[in-house]
Amino acid sequence: MRLWPLGFLILIPLLIILYILKQKSENQVVSSNLLWKEAYKNIEATTPWEKFRKNIMFFLQLVALLALIIALTNPFIKWGGKSYQNLILVIDNTGSMNSKYEGETRIKKAKELGLDYIKSLKSGGQITVISCGKVAKVEIASTKDKSIAEEKLKNIDTKIVSGDIKDSLSIIRSIGKQLESYEALVITDKEIDLSDINGRVISLGTKGKNAGIDLVAHKNVDNLSKVMVKVTNRGDSDYSSDVSLYGDDKLVDVKQVSLKPKESTSLYFDVKDFKGTYFKAELSEKDDLISDNSAYDIVKANNSKKVLLVTEKNVFLEKAFQTIDGIEVMKANSLDNVNSNDKYDLYVYDGVVPKEMPSSGNVMFINPSDNPWFKVSESLKGGEVNIVTDNLEISNKAGLGKEPFSVESYRRLNLTGKAKPFLKYKDEVLGFEGSYDGREICAIGFDLHKSDLGLKADFPILIHNLSSKLLDQGMLPKNNYYGGEDVEIKASSIGSDVTIKTPSGKTVKLLLKTPLKPFGETYEQGIYEVSQTVNSEVKKEKFTVNIKASEEGDMSSESQGEIDKRDKAIKDIRGGLELEPYLLLLAVIIIGAEWFYYKKGY
Repeated sequence: MRLWPLGFLILIPLLIILYILKQKSENQVVSSNLLWKEAYKNIEATTPWEKFRKNIMFFLQLVALLALIIALTNPFIKWGGKSYQNLILVIDNTGSMNSKYEGETRIKKAKELGLDYIKSLKSGGQITVISCGKVAKVEIASTKDKSIAEEKLKNIDTKIVSGDIKDSLSIIRSIGKQLESYEALVITDKEIDLSDINGRVISLGTKGKNAGIDLVAHKNVDNLSKVMVKVTNRGDSDYSSDVSLYGDDKLVDVKQVSLKPKESTSLYFDVKDFKGTYFKAELSEKDDLISDNSAYDIVKANNSKKVLLVTEKNVFLEKAFQTIDGIEVMKANSLDNVNSNDKYDLYVYDGVVPKEMPSSGNVMFINPSDNPWFKVSESLKGGEVNIVTDNLEISNKAGLGKEPFSVESYRRLNLTGKAKPFLKYKDEVLGFEGSYDGREICAIGFDLHKSDLGLKADFPILIHNLSSKLLDQGMLPKNNYYGGEDVEIKASSIGSDVTIKTPSGKTVKLLLKTPLKPFGETYEQGIYEVSQTVNSEVKKEKFTVNIKASEEGDMSSESQGEIDKRDKAIKDIRGGLELEPYLLLLAVIIIGAEWFYYKKGY
């Protein structure tokens, strides 16, 4: 029901004033007033400030005016209830449902229609409410309490996630099988075919004005940040706007963009000597979906690490290092092919030991011989090895120790400096990691070719954990995400629980378990901060979350058939009578009656 037409009620006092307002007249001399007695009755009724007399014309006009005003409010009379007993209500709450719809938002309209539907149900029926964002979620199942179902429906809100409304179909079918009869109502702005499901779809997808920022990305070249901003017009009309680029909270530059429907363009900004944390691009021209009018990009120094792998031929190692993000691996098949002037962040020596240790960088040894940093025994006979895992940060995270592996032979490693074993066979150290002369080193005391460890599924994880220890790559594998994406966090197992601060200031704590649960509450757009305390040092990193405009922002088209189908569905679910056409007909009849009485001289 629309309330704005009630403002026209101010016309009623004006109508009354017309009937008591004094009419201007001139004095005339007449021979007799006998013929004026009947006319005087009407004159009395319009004489100002005198007692108002009944006048049929006034009442006809008043009723006609009221009928027109009430008709504009689109009144509706509900009666009865639905013939079915049970309702399965599905509400789409992906990012696009925050778009404007007839002066409000699609999600607000969806909840309003859902509430109308619930109220029209006959008592005794079961109600299931399902929200469908990133995944379909049952908010309340098979309740007979309308008030509980209504409360759950009211609490559904949009999130800046992308999702598939079709995910709800399997849940509808599963719940429907348990009911004797049911009807499903799906309210969404996406296309969906219910197929064999007994139900109906109300599509709130409408065409309108909308442009969005698909991407903000940058590349650092010396002291210059080259920033690219991609903008796409997904609306049904031409779009023009300023595009503002911010470095943190400071305005850096402004450019203009003009796009036709379905047209995209990329803008390029050059920012010198930027020392901030993130870039933000924003469209100044507001449209029907505000959340895709801005996007963020974390500015992170180039953290790609260089790794030198010296091995004759070790497929296990090569494949394990290929799974590690953020590293550049250079391979040499002998020490003779290594240029001593080249510098690396990590040196991996498989079966060899250089005469001179590298002057910088950390080192990983596999099946080493004696060297200046630690002593190694002669080759010893191995066997079926049950690993004792003393180093939680390296081996337990890989799950080693749960299954034995075979070693044909091994070399006992003698610990030196601040070293911690992570692999043991009986009392012999087969693997350790630690510090030596300010450098991080680790060693595995057997040939991987003479062991089945390389065939274990956990071997790449072991190499990954060792590399993470030797190469500080931070807690986040990447810094930019879309709404609803899981954020994998590489936390230290000897540190505190992980804390995440959302853009709205909410704090979420992830308990330090093995493995660490990904952070999935990426429902707000903006900058998030991850922190963990390790050995009294607080480590902090940031990441961004943006809406996926390419999936949630399309408002370029809508057929008249879709509009008619939606309007009919909205009227049908309300279970009653639309009064607007009848009130308009009444107003026309009254106006006709008024004309009749006017011609009769009333």
